[in-house]
Parts: sequence; C-alpha cells; structure tokens
Amino acid sequence: MKWNDVFCNTFEALAREAKLPERNRSFVDLCRSDDSAFCRRLVSEGVLTEEQMARAADLYQLGSTRSGKPIFWMIDTLGFELDGRIGDRWFSDLLKLRLPETAGLYHPKRCLFGEHLLTLREGPVAIVGREESAVVLSALYPEVIWLAYSYPANATLDRFEALTGRTVTIYPPTDETMSSYLYFVNLAQHVGRRYQVDISVSKILEEHASEEQKRREIDLLEFISVNSEE
Repeated sequence: MKWNDVFCNTFEALAREAKLPERNRSFVDLCRSDDSAFCRRLVSEGVLTEEQMARAADLYQLGSTRSGKPIFWMIDTLGFELDGRIGDRWFSDLLKLRLPETAGLYHPKRCLFGEHLLTLREGPVAIVGREESAVVLSALYPEVIWLAYSYPANATLDRFEALTGRTVTIYPPTDETMSSYLYFVNLAQHVGRRYQVDISVSKILEEHASEEQKRREIDLLEFISVNSEE
C-alpha cells in the first residue's frame, strides 16, 4: 500500500498542512470523512440510515483513504490519536515509512477502539471484536457505549484500565471450541480484580449460534443481522 493510494494529498502536502512534527491539526481532522466505501455500503444496503451513519461516523471520527478504505482511529480518553487501522495495516507504519523522524508522534501503546467515547457520558459499555461492528451497533443500540478490541492481540489486561468503575459486557466471536469465549472469561476475571470493573462475558453466541455459524466464527453483529432477517 502506497501513501498516495491512501490519502488524497501527497505526504509532503499533508505534512506541511499538519506542520509535522509539531502538529497544530490532527490526522483525524485531516482525514475525517463519512464517504468511505464502508459508510456508503451500510447506507446502500439499508443497514443504517444516512442520519444514523453520519452520527456514528462523527462519534468514532471515521476517516477514509483515497481509495475509499475506512480509517478506524484509536483515540484514548485524553483525546490523543494513538494510531489508526486501515484494513490490516497501521497508519503509524505508513507514516514511519515515509517520514522516519515522525516515529515519536505515535505512542506504541494502543487502546480500545472507541475509548474516547467514555468521556462523553456514563452508561453501560459493550465490547466486540471488530471496529465495523462497534460502529453499526452504536447506531442500532445507542443506549450502550460500543468499543472494539480490534484484533485478538490487542485484548490485553492493560487495555481495560480506562473502564475502571464501569459496567462492561464483552461479546466475543463464537467458534467451534469456545476458545475465544474462554479466553475472555479468564481475562474478565483479571480485569475485574485489577480495575474494579463490573465485567461479564456474554454467552449468547455460544448458546444460540448454529454449528455452521460457529465454524465461520461469526460475531454479535452478524448473529443479529441473520436473525433479524428470519
């Protein structure tokens, strides 16, 4: 993936506008867009209305690449953009390749996707695996604050520190061996003790997903979508 395939501006122009390395505008602002292929697909398929999509994109500060790939920013509770996921690549990796002296711009520690939403209001928190699922579920069930751990290796004990004092439910994807569910049950016990989080792991997929769905390792959004069509 080349830089010019990602952003509408050349890196040099973007760097000048952001005044790197001492930026006065964030990359989140510079790349903010509701027009990614992901956003358009959700509206065109009737998953979300245009209003729901716009609100969800604004909540999560979604961005878009030049080719229309969504950028899912990881923003912590202090408002710092720690990194962003573009498909299976990291924004920070692309940045460092083009301008190595910006390596210090992004702290190597990442956070839960949507963590910045914890500063906006109180209320129950739900955690799913995929950023896409968190965005959609936030529009369908706005009474809950939806976060995502983004990829399995990011679901570590320290990622849950920002949830201290909250009531949290984790919805892991299902699988044939219950390995994901059991991993999060064990993790939740440690999180609850260390950070005083009222945390539980939902068993809804393990109890209600079909064997075929477990083979496909579906997540909560996929399960809700399939059952709403029946």
